[in-house]
Amino acid sequence: MQFNRIHWDDSELTPEQRLWTAVLMQAINDALRDDCKKKQQIARYWFRNSHNDFKMVCDLSGFEYKFIQQHILLLLK
Repeated sequence: MQFNRIHWDDSELTPEQRLWTAVLMQAINDALRDDCKKKQQIARYWFRNSHNDFKMVCDLSGFEYKFIQQHILLLLK
């Protein structure tokens, strides 16, 4: 499953929000991928443990970290 294939209207996002959203989307893709177990483990750990950098990326991209974490953890089950 590739989340970067989801399209939404990002015309109201700032360039910085687009950048951090891309970072977040890459982490989601890494967490869901099967071809690189190391990247998958690191990304899943990042989502599960809510470190400050995860919260910062969510904030800078315009998302509530709890919302993202909750939905990603459902996908990882």
